[in-house]
Amino acid sequence: MPSARLGLVAAALATLLSQPVSGQTPQAVLSLPEMWITSIRGSVTAKYSTDPKDEIGPRMQLAQAQSGPSHAPYQVKPPSRLYVRKDSHALFTLPGAGHCMVVGDYSSIFVPGNGNTEITIGFDAHVQSPARGFFNISAAEMAKHPGMVFRMTTKRKSNSANDKAISLAYAQTAISTQGARFFVIDGLTVGVGAGVAEKYGEGCCIGVFEGSVTVEETVGAKKIEVKPGMVVIVKPHEITPPRAMTKAETSYDIGCKLAALGKDVPAKLPPTMKTTPKNLSGAKVNSLGMTFVPLPKTNIYMCVHETRLADFNAFLAAEPASEAAKANRQEYGYWGWEDYPVGVTWDSARQFCEWLSRKEGKKYRLPTDDEWSQAAGLKSTGNRNGGESPARLSDNSTGNYPWGKEWPPGGQGNFWDLSREAEEMPSGREINGPVISPELLTIDDGFVEAAPVMSFAPNKLGFYDLGGNLSEWCDDWFDETRSGRVLRGGNCAESYGPNLRAAYRVSQATSAVVFFSGFRVVMEAR
Repeated sequence: MPSARLGLVAAALATLLSQPVSGQTPQAVLSLPEMWITSIRGSVTAKYSTDPKDEIGPRMQLAQAQSGPSHAPYQVKPPSRLYVRKDSHALFTLPGAGHCMVVGDYSSIFVPGNGNTEITIGFDAHVQSPARGFFNISAAEMAKHPGMVFRMTTKRKSNSANDKAISLAYAQTAISTQGARFFVIDGLTVGVGAGVAEKYGEGCCIGVFEGSVTVEETVGAKKIEVKPGMVVIVKPHEITPPRAMTKAETSYDIGCKLAALGKDVPAKLPPTMKTTPKNLSGAKVNSLGMTFVPLPKTNIYMCVHETRLADFNAFLAAEPASEAAKANRQEYGYWGWEDYPVGVTWDSARQFCEWLSRKEGKKYRLPTDDEWSQAAGLKSTGNRNGGESPARLSDNSTGNYPWGKEWPPGGQGNFWDLSREAEEMPSGREINGPVISPELLTIDDGFVEAAPVMSFAPNKLGFYDLGGNLSEWCDDWFDETRSGRVLRGGNCAESYGPNLRAAYRVSQATSAVVFFSGFRVVMEAR
């Protein structure tokens, strides 16, 4: 279960020492003579400039690696901006202040220079998605600079004539501390403060684990001190009252602590934290460690879990020509990446099955719509052999869920719950369209997006995550038009309860890159 996993991680990190926080009133802003990147997973790009009026100069690639050992420390001199690219962990040492871990997608850190005394660093998100930074600013290090404060900003004002509009659309946030462990998520879609014409804008979320930080919304001149265990959302012209952390937010302290040690999050979950299916009658395990059980009244074995990133990466390593499959692969989560389910197109899922068949000497394929239904507890309709099309069988108005009759689900899957709601924000839902079932907000499963496979209880047949986590591709065409393949099962972004019913289906093109859509495979019996 997610809470058990987080508890194990917390116990493993319990020996890390905490630093007391000084109560001295700051008088000046700490500046950095340099920064060091001590570990990179993914890629970071830097822009340098010698022009005091220009923070953006020639681009230079620092490092790139999909996985493997940490890179040697790399020095970065100000002024510069570092872009942390998609699916990357970047660990930074901030001399005289502490450390931070920045997780893509398309985050950036700006290190000022040329006499800029307003900030220590800038941190923000770019177009693609929210930026996540996990900071460990040492009170002991800051005490060596009496009267100084570590100060960072998120969105900064544009240099264009459009400054006024930019100020309305983005929360202008400053965060100051003399020692704290805290996280910052920038680039969230949020409402705008009272009296401002725009209805929506971009803001950030700040949560504190130890010490305290002072948070300012500089355009609206709002200020608040955030204490340990509390979170605030900064909107344009407004700061929300402090609230308690969700389980997902509590887990971000892992990043803060590991950053201080100069260590990246392991690519795989420790064996003690993994769920290993046990006591499954007739189970088979293949060379990738995928576990299959026989599906009653069929001639197939179905994988009990969704296909993992580790499984798919083995395919990409063996089939380097599969550029489209690599480019379209979606990775989820921050801790234990290879144990998370992989998101792919239908075409890529089919290619994986064909490769696995050649590798293992057995027939692997996607499940049919009818086989998936049986795994989810529905009766066979024979729809693959001349029966009704999946489109005609799709129904979210009646019937059970893949885990049974229980509603709301209790420990049965990963959905749009309290942890996701806290970062998506109600205004984001209004923009993006989904209607939420309020019962889902009584649950906190500990994950904003996908979870490692088998994090939740299996159904009666031993299958995990048929409802929630990722939706799953099936082999069938959705209807007679043959314009799209079948996707089954709700996912971690599903907010409308009826769409989680076992009989609900949707159609997607085979080459479509659909967020939160993965697959599980079946193995035909000989």
